[in-house]
Amino acid sequence: MAVMGLPGLAAGAAAADKVTYAIPTAITQQYADLTFGITLGFFADEGIDLQLVSLSNTPTVPQVANKSLVFANSTADGQLQALAKGERIDVRFFYNYLRGSVYTFSVKDDSPIGTIADLKGKKLGIGALTWGNIPMSRAILAEAGIAWQKDITVVPIGVGPAAWRQLQTGQVDVMNYYISENEKMRTAGIAVRTLPYPDRYRHMFSSALVAHVDMIRDKPDLLARFGRAMAKLSVACKAAREACARSFWQVYPATRPTPDKEAEALALGVRLLDGNYQSIGFFPDGKEEWGSFKPDSWNIHVQVLADGGVLPRADLPVETLYTNQFVPEFNKFDRDAVIAKARAAEAKND
Repeated sequence: MAVMGLPGLAAGAAAADKVTYAIPTAITQQYADLTFGITLGFFADEGIDLQLVSLSNTPTVPQVANKSLVFANSTADGQLQALAKGERIDVRFFYNYLRGSVYTFSVKDDSPIGTIADLKGKKLGIGALTWGNIPMSRAILAEAGIAWQKDITVVPIGVGPAAWRQLQTGQVDVMNYYISENEKMRTAGIAVRTLPYPDRYRHMFSSALVAHVDMIRDKPDLLARFGRAMAKLSVACKAAREACARSFWQVYPATRPTPDKEAEALALGVRLLDGNYQSIGFFPDGKEEWGSFKPDSWNIHVQVLADGGVLPRADLPVETLYTNQFVPEFNKFDRDAVIAKARAAEAKND
């Protein structure tokens, strides 16, 4: 567990609630929307002293269940599988963050592979067997008639340049990663393209925030304030992408590139955020309601996993896994004021 200290976050706010929020990957510039929320003061304004925690390649839900963490980011698949087994679940999803799929099947640009069905008999590179997207990937492949570890060889290859090299050299034929990893590869000069995804998978949220049921019962105001800060930072990062990307260097100055590399690094940061915001800002009905869950999205999620053999059935009481009770509070802020604050930060860097 890596705890990322955030200097000056709650200066002058002695009574602020100390909150640990865990991300299941390394905290890099793709999460600059969080640091933008810090530098613009959204968490401090809500009386929150935030610590970001990196649980790289480690499930976050158990840490929330045993109350080691206050909040965490998680996929839904593990909880759905636990629900199908009748296991006790002491956490609830309370804020929908990555509202659509951010995962892709990516191949080299000159690969003869054109569709997911073409992956039969190939080698698939994944970050780790513990990654939360694995059940969905199995379901997608099953829909194309490809059985996991039978019709396709699945190889955990980690992340970063060492993983990319395995795609370059043909050790794997395809990589099943998130959009941001593709952008990093392209920046490194590796031409990749993504295979067409079935449309219904776009409506399955990639990850959301979870809290212990005791926290929801005992500290509802804290959840409302935290979610409101999340909603504000999403609006801000949507409005001022470059300032959002730069905020990561303000919070973590050791990551700032040298001046001759800054423009290139900023361009990559913006592309990483653009990729994430295809999901964060995914409101197909046109109603921008931050943090909300759509029952239809859950039903699609369950049906897809059941069709793919990941779940034994689709008639699960999914309403027991999440709550929309705080959504009105999440959205109770002045959007125009948030946008103005974000654009003012952008103007300072022009």
